[in-house]
Amino acid sequence: MINYYGFPYQGRGATYNTEKELAFDNPYNALKNANEKWNANPDFQIARLLVVMALDTSKDDISSIKYAFFQFTNSKSCENFIVTQNDIIWSSNEDQNWNGNAQMM
Repeated sequence: MINYYGFPYQGRGATYNTEKELAFDNPYNALKNANEKWNANPDFQIARLLVVMALDTSKDDISSIKYAFFQFTNSKSCENFIVTQNDIIWSSNEDQNWNGNAQMM
């Protein structure tokens, strides 16, 4: 079984702790959760950097983790990505490929 978690981006090679996070059954709901976390923090700017982590709970090794990195110009563009369920490019935490409509990274 694969669980998905959403986070504001914390930088290349960051560790994302899933212990106190909600797990989702698809990456789009996890992305929505990450977007809501970004919206809830008044210190963040309008443009956003987000990450979704996919964790295969049937495996016990680091290879069971995939990441999808997102950069959006605003909350609405993230919401549109979720609604249209655009294809997601998955990568590793060390070799980050970016999804979304912004070119910040």
